[in-house]
Amino acid sequence: MITRRILKGCRAVSCQLLAVSLLIFTPLVVTAEEFPTSFNDVSLDSIEVHPEKGFSFLVGGHLYGAPRNIESMYPSSTLLGSIDLINDTQAAFFVGLGDLTRGGTTKEFDLFESGFTDRLAMPFINAIGNHDAKFPSKYERRYGTPYDDFTVGNAAFIVLDTERDGGEIRGEQWNTFGKRLLELKKDGAIDHIFIFSHKMIWALDERFGVFLGWSNAYNYPDGTQYTEQILPLLRTVSEDKPITWISGDTGTRPNASLFYDDQTGTGITLIATGIGDRSEDAIVKVSVSPEGTVGYQPISLTGEELYRMETYALSHWQITHPNDIGNVMQEIIRKMKRVVIDIYFQIGVATTLGCVLLGWVARKIRVHSLM
Repeated sequence: MITRRILKGCRAVSCQLLAVSLLIFTPLVVTAEEFPTSFNDVSLDSIEVHPEKGFSFLVGGHLYGAPRNIESMYPSSTLLGSIDLINDTQAAFFVGLGDLTRGGTTKEFDLFESGFTDRLAMPFINAIGNHDAKFPSKYERRYGTPYDDFTVGNAAFIVLDTERDGGEIRGEQWNTFGKRLLELKKDGAIDHIFIFSHKMIWALDERFGVFLGWSNAYNYPDGTQYTEQILPLLRTVSEDKPITWISGDTGTRPNASLFYDDQTGTGITLIATGIGDRSEDAIVKVSVSPEGTVGYQPISLTGEELYRMETYALSHWQITHPNDIGNVMQEIIRKMKRVVIDIYFQIGVATTLGCVLLGWVARKIRVHSLM
């Protein structure tokens, strides 16, 4: 086995010479100044890359599960029931795609770690979601800055924070993101680039309408920045290096756990995966060969039979999620049911009725006193 520690920021000539000498004389160990903070005691610098088989990693989004489980402080039942299955994949690491907890509290993150990540045989990192960012300063003190980038073997990884700047990539994050992509375009040691985010800002194109409408997407930007700035940059970089962007703001609605879009002729692949305590809950295993070939394997968390990842394209969504009046009415009814069972709605109704009743009683007493 060849061990490669995550390389980040070490791109000077001296570092390159060191890497060459290590390749010749010893198993490759490239030290890094820093790397993403793992949620457990398994460090990212322990990742091993097989010289003939390469490596694999897992991605999964919306891991707290169903929004209807308002009393639970633990992650999804399908996730907790699949820890042995996840460890058996022998993946190098697991990337959470945001919304690990419902409320983003310290207690919930404690339970996420003790109930899930502490039981993993691999490092775990996260692309911050809106539920995780309810207390952003606490999150950063615990896990570091949400933006990060690192390399493993012949692949580069960028973790974005889509919860700041209204879901857009602005300011310092945009400058760092753009600069890093252009560096990777020229890096001969990198064969593939992976981008992770919670929000599916790439899905704001109108052609993704059926997918976005059945995902968890709320309070998204208008998509102008993606189409005018980010997409042109991705196309430029993908002329030399294939790019896969994986997001996790989906999974709570029926048959919405997996999405795949291979933008033919661009070198850009878009993937979404998330769970919601449903029978179709799934995560994705991504395999990277030493030659840079990438494969995607959906893994069911409930034992259901799944298709090849490429099957979950727009054409599949258009068949399984037709935008007819029956489905629209069904979705309206589903939303109304969610509102009615919400504890805050019930408190509001009870308070309103109480005020109305008190007002009626007060009026009766006033009328009676005037008689």
